[in-house]
Amino acid sequence: MGRTPFMMAMQDLHGSTNTSPEEVMEKLQFHNQRLEQLNLFYDKTQEIKTIIRLYSGKNKQLFKKRVGEYLKNDQGSSLKPQDINASLYRFVNFVFLPFVDFGEVKAVVKEFANLTMRLHGEPFDIFIESIISSGFLDILQRDCLKIYPEIYGAEMPMRPALYLDLTDSFENPKVAARISTKDFQSYKDLYKDIAEVFARQLVLIAGINNIIHRGDSDMFATISGGTLSSLQKFSSKTLTDKFKYLDNCWYPIDASVVDAGMRNAIAHNNIEYNEITQEVTYYPGGGGIQPTEGQTIYFLEFMRAMLALFREMHNFHHLIKSLFYYELLVRNKSET
Repeated sequence: MGRTPFMMAMQDLHGSTNTSPEEVMEKLQFHNQRLEQLNLFYDKTQEIKTIIRLYSGKNKQLFKKRVGEYLKNDQGSSLKPQDINASLYRFVNFVFLPFVDFGEVKAVVKEFANLTMRLHGEPFDIFIESIISSGFLDILQRDCLKIYPEIYGAEMPMRPALYLDLTDSFENPKVAARISTKDFQSYKDLYKDIAEVFARQLVLIAGINNIIHRGDSDMFATISGGTLSSLQKFSSKTLTDKFKYLDNCWYPIDASVVDAGMRNAIAHNNIEYNEITQEVTYYPGGGGIQPTEGQTIYFLEFMRAMLALFREMHNFHHLIKSLFYYELLVRNKSET
């Protein structure tokens, strides 16, 4: 009784000796602002999806008009690719602010912009030419955009996971902090979809890492068991294997941000949900004749894991933005 995610977070926050009353008040004010924005947008999933779809359509002026109406901020008449992209990211950043860490996003945006200018040169230009001429960067951006409306579709069970942002010392409960919402089955595929986009975003991280360390986006370090000859080879590796090739990575990726075992279990339907206890049991090695050992988490932990993975995907989406801007404002300009 009373062990809701909000009550548990409040108890932990107010009981912390490391958080001043002023910091507690700041966190609560921020969280209230976030909930107000969620209440404003939660039933506009279809409208959000329509605006994002317009970005990929031919009528860019209509896209900018709809963004301006939604944000109550005129986006101007310029149809230059960089200005259309600017409208897109203003829209995404504003609408999805409740789900992300604004301070973290602001820091990575600055880091990515500075990084592209530091890497300006032939190896980086070759890399940019490759991922743009092949269509890889464009497709990856569109796949990121497909995820965003689905996040608002999952905002109700995501709210309890957001409470945990209020405290740094909250630990996974041994007793489930219950979420009153639709069945787990309604959301499990979204985790898999985000994980798949994240896995392909690692191609960008790897290419840049290779340039930084070896001056060639296709040149990987030799690890136990051999090496890779190209980013194409890297892209075909499993998610778990990809982390092995990110030696001394320029971006501090926490491999635990994505549970490859859970992603695989969802993809192969080797997962169970107990509606009474809200326990999620997944079998990373399932699918064979012999029974395998399962791993169990609570629904709240699952939604928290999805939120963490979405935030990393969102950060990497800003890297995509930076690479497009480099192509439009730096590389193209130097060629003309």
